[in-house]
Amino acid sequence: IYTLSLHDALPILVISVANQPSEGVSKRYLTSCAPCHGANGKGVMAPSIAGKSKDEILASLKNYKEGKVPNSLMKGLLTNVSDEDLGALADEISKFKE
Repeated sequence: IYTLSLHDALPILVISVANQPSEGVSKRYLTSCAPCHGANGKGVMAPSIAGKSKDEILASLKNYKEGKVPNSLMKGLLTNVSDEDLGALADEISKFKE
């Protein structure tokens, strides 16, 4: 039996999610977030982020980026994302319904 680590599986997940039709979902979300959180934010292998407010999401994203919440994958994904882009991403995610 062969198991994949998240590091090994992520490119496969990105391809499979990026090929799914998702109206109104940004390329950034599809390639960076959807592989774990799902194209609709309801979670695949990471928690659901659907139904949360923009402020709640933005605070979480900033905490991951600043290392206040220990998660090397999230920190790595957010390290080079500007505060303006974090705000846009939080706004987009806040529109996902539970």
